[in-house]
Amino acid sequence: MIFKKLKLTGLTLACSAAVLLAGCYGDGDGGKDAANADDDYGFIAETSPGIYRSVLHKSDGDVALVRAYLSDDGNIFVAVEEDDSEKATSLYKTHTESADQLPAQLSKLFVDGTLTVPQRSEEADLETSLLDLQGTFAISGDTGLQSLQIDSEGNVILSGTCDATGNVTSTAAGVNLYKLVVNGGCGNYTAFVHLSTIETGFDVLHVISSGANANFDQDYFRI
Repeated sequence: MIFKKLKLTGLTLACSAAVLLAGCYGDGDGGKDAANADDDYGFIAETSPGIYRSVLHKSDGDVALVRAYLSDDGNIFVAVEEDDSEKATSLYKTHTESADQLPAQLSKLFVDGTLTVPQRSEEADLETSLLDLQGTFAISGDTGLQSLQIDSEGNVILSGTCDATGNVTSTAAGVNLYKLVVNGGCGNYTAFVHLSTIETGFDVLHVISSGANANFDQDYFRI
């Protein structure tokens, strides 16, 4: 069996390239990147789109939090939090043929440890709609301010440090997880977004993507 080792912000984990079609985020030779998140993987069985959380107990005694974002087409973005920053230190992309297989699929990503059974996050079951996403969100970074504007039909305009357009679509009715497709000067990629409960009034939009064209785990704040 072939294993790829990845390193992002100081954390090294292993994943099985023989099992994962999409592969881990790396140099792109081993699998598909996030821009191809719509690819058909022969996904037939019903899923339960949403956000799932688990705990990784590593063989060296360290513990990490794992967040998995499962879309209606079986694609999964995975974020690993190794410290107390509540931000990902490693990001992965994989896929599954059904929600029932989610625990096994995640376990294949982390051969150096064991995972607790993924639990569905309450954030996933907030009854949101595209209308709740409508508005302008922004994030400030080292290169300046980046804004993300969403209209009532899900059309997206990114401006600031880079400019692009895109659209947001629902993964399932009543599920607080949406697919964001972006094209333009910010790159061509697919991400998942959801309204976060860390602030009241749905004022925080969480955006995550993993792949050769985009690799981030960020909070945008409504302005």
